[in-house]
Amino acid sequence: MSLIGDDSKNRNHWKLAVVADLIKGRDGIVRAAKLRSSKETVERALQHLYSLELACVEEPMSTLNPATPEFEARP
Repeated sequence: MSLIGDDSKNRNHWKLAVVADLIKGRDGIVRAAKLRSSKETVERALQHLYSLELACVEEPMSTLNPATPEFEARP
């Protein structure tokens, strides 16, 4: 999932899309992506895409590693 950046709109109004395919340049490096939104399919340069930070809704691991050192907060 990505947000499609648009300089003319507030970030809260950017479109949400799913990356359907990656488009490589002549040099073989990925330069753009085909995106599928709710109404259309568009192509955008990677510079205009912003990934979403999604949280996992599954239960956390039941056991913690006892060998992990304690976190020490800075004053």
